[in-house]
Amino acid sequence: MQDLIMYITENPAASAAIMWPILSAVVNVMLKQHTIEEWIVFAEKRPRSAAVIRFFRSAGLDPKKAIAAAVAVINAKADKLNTPSQPRTPSSPPSA
Repeated sequence: MQDLIMYITENPAASAAIMWPILSAVVNVMLKQHTIEEWIVFAEKRPRSAAVIRFFRSAGLDPKKAIAAAVAVINAKADKLNTPSQPRTPSSPPSA
């Protein structure tokens, strides 16, 4: 365990790969506490800050989506993630 911690502290790329998802997940959870109306007012008052927050959220990890994807992987139900808008067509022709 100490070797792993030492490796992470000595290699900035490894620490960034570990810290970025954790930091972005925490920030995304904190930012989701506000309503849409509050975000609209904030974006009107501070458009640059709103754009930076929007970029940060898009480049980071969304915990809700990440957990849903992990559950789908564990349960081997990847087709449940994106439900098609059109029903699937049958693979065999209809019987007459």
